[in-house]
Amino acid sequence: MAEHPNPRWEHNFVQQMKRLREARKMTQTDLARELKAYGLPFHQPTVQRIENGERPVRLNEAIVIARVLEADFNGMLTEGTTDQELRFTVDRFRRASLDISEQVAASFVAWQEEMHKLAAAMRPRLETGTHDLDPVTAWGLLWVFKALHADRFFRSTWEGLRLISGRPDKGGTHRLPEEDFIHVMRNWYTEHIEGREDAWLEAPDLVYQEFPVKEV
Repeated sequence: MAEHPNPRWEHNFVQQMKRLREARKMTQTDLARELKAYGLPFHQPTVQRIENGERPVRLNEAIVIARVLEADFNGMLTEGTTDQELRFTVDRFRRASLDISEQVAASFVAWQEEMHKLAAAMRPRLETGTHDLDPVTAWGLLWVFKALHADRFFRSTWEGLRLISGRPDKGGTHRLPEEDFIHVMRNWYTEHIEGREDAWLEAPDLVYQEFPVKEV
């Protein structure tokens, strides 16, 4: 790094700048774009040159960089410590949790489309006004039972990941979608299964056995 005032603080700052950027899964282009929004004439080569020690970072630039990286400016001026290493590790963990929560949400939407098809296939069988279930309907209801358990697991996993990331669903604006057919399936659960779960759980493999009616 070229000689200039305060080389030690600058060296420390640049090292932590790079680590924080990578912990946030930001490319050099991403960081340059956000800095540009604050009025700094940065481009990807600018960030690259700073991180490579080919260009000094000015004090006003360092303050904005710390703000964009959501880091303590004074802390970035000191040498890395085990405490800071833990902080970076936790930060990466939180951001990975947020990324995975978004993947879970995308998978959940696709999975719910299949769940909707199951509900559509069961609806005419369970809305006949009778409580007597034929073997095929009872077999299908086992799948509804399993689907509702999986639905709860999906939602619980997503909410846990969001809590870890620091972006929990406080106002319900980012909740996983809950379509009307889910409420219908829960009504089926209440009518046919609730209070008798043990009997349904005693034969967990039944659902995977041979279809209850022979094909003609």
